[in-house]
Amino acid sequence: MSSKTQLAARPLTDRIAKARRENRTQQALELVRQLVKQEPTDEHRELLRQVTLERGQQLQADGKPRDAVTVYTHALTLGGSPEYVADAAQKLAACGGIGPALAALPQLADPVQRQRVLQSAADAALAKGPEGQV
Repeated sequence: MSSKTQLAARPLTDRIAKARRENRTQQALELVRQLVKQEPTDEHRELLRQVTLERGQQLQADGKPRDAVTVYTHALTLGGSPEYVADAAQKLAACGGIGPALAALPQLADPVQRQRVLQSAADAALAKGPEGQV
């Protein structure tokens, strides 16, 4: 059996778990998208949300804030709990996506969550210097 045949025979969930363990977030994200397309369950959509955040964090850690902004902005379109939206918005603001992060504030009823997003946005604006002024 060729390695491609073996790969296809292994369940997607196992392949996703392995990619996540090995910090291959781009591959994990692609596999989760495929899984959600095949089986759009709430559990799989939640997995998509989590892996999307992991991908953004990896990009941010790798010094690719623009790519991270793109991923986090997409993360906000995936719905989810208020905690998830707040987490995605806070991460988005922290890597410089201040406008889209602030646009997510109306989705957050909890003042503590709103404050965290605002603090991350303020920190990012200060880090940008004069170009971070709105």
